Amino acid sequence: MLIGATIIGGGFAYLYMKSSNREVLDVATLCPKRGPVGHLAILIDLTDPASMTQMRFARAAIEKHIESVQVGTMISIGTVTPDEGQREGALLMVCKPPSGADADRLTENPKIIEEKYQVAFVQPLAEMLTKTLTISEASSSPIMENLQEFLSRIPDFGGVNNQRLVIFSNLSQHSDVLSFYRGEDWKAFEGKGELTKLARNLSNTEVVLLRLPEPSNQTEILEDFWARYFDVQGAKSVDPIVVGEY
Repeated sequence: MLIGATIIGGGFAYLYMKSSNREVLDVATLCPKRGPVGHLAILIDLTDPASMTQMRFARAAIEKHIESVQVGTMISIGTVTPDEGQREGALLMVCKPPSGADADRLTENPKIIEEKYQVAFVQPLAEMLTKTLTISEASSSPIMENLQEFLSRIPDFGGVNNQRLVIFSNLSQHSDVLSFYRGEDWKAFEGKGELTKLARNLSNTEVVLLRLPEPSNQTEILEDFWARYFDVQGAKSVDPIVVGEY
C-alpha cells in the first residue's frame, strides 16, 4: 500500500508540474508572456501584377515557412503599397500556438487545442494570405520604405536570434527615394545620402526572396543593389528564389 501510495503521489506531482510549467499565452497575440521565441516576417508586394501560377507558388512557399517555424514564433504579414490604408488593413501579427499534435495527452485535450489552433491561428493567416495574394498594381513601388515601416511595427524584431524575412516581389523599387525605372542604382542611392538612413535592423535575419522575374535590362542593377542593401542591413543570409510563370 505504501508503494502504491508513493506511485500515485508521484503521478499527481508529475501532472501538477506539467500543468504549472505550461506556457502562458497572451490572449490577443497568442505569444508566450515572456515574448516570442523567433520571428517570421512576410512582406507581400501589391504594386506589380503576378500571374495566378506565381501567386499559388508563392503561397505554397509561404505556408511551408509558417509550418516549419517552432511554436512561439511570431508570424507577421505586411504589404508593399503606397496606400497607407491598404497597408494598415493587410497587417497581421500573431504567434504560432501549440496544435493538437503538441498537446500532452496526460494533461491536455488534443482535440480542443487543435480546434483553438485552427480558429485562432490557421484561419486568420489563410484569410490574410487570400486577401494579399491578389492581382493588383500601383503607380509606385516603395519597397524599401514599406519594408522598414513593417519591421518597425513588429514587437521585439531584432531582439531574438531566430529571425526570417520572406519577401514576395519583383524587387523593382520605384519611389522618390530611388527608382530603377529612372535608371538609378546603388551608386545613385549613395550619392543622394540615403545610405546613412538605412536602419541596419536585419542582424541575425535570414532573408528569402520569392522574386518575380524582372525586365532583363534591370537584372544586373537589381541583383547588385539588393545584394548591397541586405549586406549593409546586416542580413545573416540571402536566398533568392525566382518565381516563374510556368
